[in-house]
Amino acid sequence: MIRPLLCASAALALVGLSAPAQAVDDDLGSPGFCTDEHGVTVVVDFQGLGGDPIVRCAPGSQPRNGLEALKAAGFQVDGVQRWGEAFICRIEDRPSAAEELPLAGAEGYREACIDTPPSTGHWGYFHAENDGEWVYSGAGGKNRTVVNGGFEGWSFALNAHHGQGPPPGMEPVRTPPTGEQQTFSGGEALPDVAAARGEGSSPWPAIGGVSVAAGLGGVALLASCRRRGHDTR
Repeated sequence: MIRPLLCASAALALVGLSAPAQAVDDDLGSPGFCTDEHGVTVVVDFQGLGGDPIVRCAPGSQPRNGLEALKAAGFQVDGVQRWGEAFICRIEDRPSAAEELPLAGAEGYREACIDTPPSTGHWGYFHAENDGEWVYSGAGGKNRTVVNGGFEGWSFALNAHHGQGPPPGMEPVRTPPTGEQQTFSGGEALPDVAAARGEGSSPWPAIGGVSVAAGLGGVALLASCRRRGHDTR
């Protein structure tokens, strides 16, 4: 009886881990690429922070700036205390106040969102036409009107100055060529993305009352249960 009980516990642990999986506001936007020109595709790439890019569609064709499109796609955005949303310090709680950024010359730095983020640890803003190339925008999201049917990109630049950070790792193409597939998250919080939202310095923060470590342990145990023929449904 011990093995079936453990298997059931593992399944319950995984349910608890996945419960708060949404990293975005599902009432705004939709997951994946926009299908036509009546919307703007928004890509958020965490780069060195960890986690797959998130791609969402901000529907509608009304005039709006890059920051408005980012929010309309459902992303959570934080500005700084001094300048407000003129400087975006966090997208989807990344980088969180609890995580240390390995910035050259500023070891142990944590983003408090009080003043302008450092030039070597900031969210870079890009844009692209459909089937075009990413272009860095030094004007900022509040100062640029988006192009309907195009792409908006936010990519975290770690140890790279303004304009020198990498563009989003997703090709700005609404319909990839046949046989090609781009890997992205439609808004689900991957473990390393969701974990950074926890407070404290534990390497395994709790998510919805269940730690990431416990969840990973549940995955391993659940796999073992399935190999041994136990039903966990």
